[in-house]
Amino acid sequence: MEQSLIAQGLELMLYGMGSVLLFLALLVLVTSLMSSLLGARGDVAMPPVTAHPVDQGVDPRTLAIISAAIHAHRQRHLQSTPSAAGSEGGPSQRRSSSS
Repeated sequence: MEQSLIAQGLELMLYGMGSVLLFLALLVLVTSLMSSLLGARGDVAMPPVTAHPVDQGVDPRTLAIISAAIHAHRQRHLQSTPSAAGSEGGPSQRRSSSS
């Protein structure tokens, strides 16, 4: 007797789902086994992490240079960017042509 197409599809689906379920169960079993085996040996002492001292003071000259660079960057981008109300174009229209 010939099986219908629906019955063949259901049979194929059950074989596929069964093989995936079997694979996942095997994966969980192997992972649990490895975890329990390595858990006994996994008590290796980690070296202590020490924080490097951070210099809290910034040279005033360096601070002035950074501030001037940020100010120049903001001024350049504020002048070349259209206002938010009139910005209908994409980023390519906002770039300045003096690059």
